[in-house]
Amino acid sequence: MKIIVILSFLLLSNSFMKFGYDSDYVTFSSPVYDGLTFKIIKMERRDNHIRAKYFAVKDLDGKNVPDRYKEWSKSKNIITVCSGTYMDKCDPNAKPVSITIDQGNIVNKTITSMDGVVTVFSSGEIVVGNIKQGDLKIANKNYNLKNPLESESFFKWAQTNKATVFQTHLLIYKDELTIYENSSKNARERRFLAGCTDDEGNKYEYIIHIPESITLFEGAKNTKKFLKIKQQMKTLDYLINLDTGCQDFFEAYNSNGQKRNDYAGREVISNSINLISFYFE
Repeated sequence: MKIIVILSFLLLSNSFMKFGYDSDYVTFSSPVYDGLTFKIIKMERRDNHIRAKYFAVKDLDGKNVPDRYKEWSKSKNIITVCSGTYMDKCDPNAKPVSITIDQGNIVNKTITSMDGVVTVFSSGEIVVGNIKQGDLKIANKNYNLKNPLESESFFKWAQTNKATVFQTHLLIYKDELTIYENSSKNARERRFLAGCTDDEGNKYEYIIHIPESITLFEGAKNTKKFLKIKQQMKTLDYLINLDTGCQDFFEAYNSNGQKRNDYAGREVISNSINLISFYFE
């Protein structure tokens, strides 16, 4: 009898681990502000329950990113998953165009003109740095990636600590816009990842999807106003761009594990070259 009870408890525990997360930590909403729709996923980083995972490339055995994600996610309480940064072309053999490190495996050391460098720790923490300002703080040490010696030191740190790193457009950093009005005039739907802090020092991550066609500058400027005024965030620690091009994949899940139909990209997961996911643990 005791064995049956223990087995039942373990089965129930495993079921919760896979199919449930605490909805107190996650908020879905789609407010309209200044004529734009902000489809947001607001995730509170309290108690470190909300974690991130980034799949940058195929693994060393050749398993592609969609298959890696599907296998990993079987035991995870997924909140959202979407495409990450840019590739050099739109096909399954595409390669990352800038710094790429996958779980300590260095794929690409090329530092391009994009200001944002994103480090995802094996613990699920995210740190965003500003390459242009030489500002990337990791474990009480600052790395200036424009300095060859410091960039090599950072690459060695990433290898040792099995970190995942990618580069993308940094749109806001420490409350300041880092993109200019005369930048690209290309208008399309936008998706951003934001890190914010409220008046009480609580940390949040936001996935923000704007379905209307706007430029990156317009998207960043309006998102800053939205987060400051509508969401009452004291500080915008960072805002980075996520790819909505040829690998535009996006899914979100309710706390009971049910996929939401109102959060979706244009593409299927099989077209994804890289993915960023947030989950509850």
